[in-house]
Amino acid sequence: MNVKIISIGRKRAEEYMRLEQEYLKRLTPFMKISQILLKPVKSGSNIKPDSLMYREGEEILKRIPDNSYVCALDRKGKMLSSGEFSNLLNNLQRKSIGETIFVIGGAAGLGENVINRADYKLSFSLMTFPHDMVPLILFEQLYRANSILHGSKYHK
Repeated sequence: MNVKIISIGRKRAEEYMRLEQEYLKRLTPFMKISQILLKPVKSGSNIKPDSLMYREGEEILKRIPDNSYVCALDRKGKMLSSGEFSNLLNNLQRKSIGETIFVIGGAAGLGENVINRADYKLSFSLMTFPHDMVPLILFEQLYRANSILHGSKYHK
C-alpha cells in the first residue's frame, strides 16, 4: 500500500521526529510512506481564517493526483476505533487504489476546497491536540492498524 501524508506546518520538535522515524521503520514491511510538509501561509491581521485555509488548501490540492484516495483529518470527520480504522485501510488495500493520501491542515484547519475533494473525513477525537502531534498520532494509528491486520500483539 502506498501512503502519502501531506501536512501544513513547520519542522516539528525533535522528540516528535524521533518517534515518527521509529513508526516509519516499523511500518516499512507493511506500506510505503512518503511525507510532504508544506509551509503555512503567513497570516496577518488582515487575512481571515477561511481565506488562509483556502490558500493552504490550494497548495495541498496541487500535490494530489486525480486517482488518489484522499482522507482529510478534520474535527468534523468520522471518529473510528483502531479496529475500524484497520478495516478502512484493509478495504483500501483490497481495492488496489493507487495511493492513499492523508491530509493534515494548518493550525486553522483545512479549507472547504480540500474537504470537498476528500473521499473520507476522519477525526481522531473531539479533543484538541497540539498541531505538531497530529502526524505522530497518525503514524501510530497506521502502525496499530497494520498490527491488527497482521495479528501482531502490539494492539491489545
